[in-house]
Amino acid sequence: MASTGSVSSWEESLLVAMIQYPVPVIKGPSDIQTQVDQICKAVASTKAGYPEADLIVMPEYSTQGLNTAIWTYDEMLLRIDSPEIDRFRSVCKENDVWGVFS
Repeated sequence: MASTGSVSSWEESLLVAMIQYPVPVIKGPSDIQTQVDQICKAVASTKAGYPEADLIVMPEYSTQGLNTAIWTYDEMLLRIDSPEIDRFRSVCKENDVWGVFS
């Protein structure tokens, strides 16, 4: 597939937005909540800026950071049925876009 030459897509294409920002420093559950807030805002603002985007991909470790020492604590892990994942699900649905989160 060739480039469209712009940020618009045609009917048979998939327009993907890849977001990049520094890996956050996560020390506790409140830091995860801060990241979830920022990620949800980034999804909404990206879709507003690129209304034809179909998929928004967030960077690795953007939700829980890269502090592997805390990954063993239950309160630092997210489950598929957690409120944080529900927020990601909701922001995607509200903005009619698919999302990849890490």
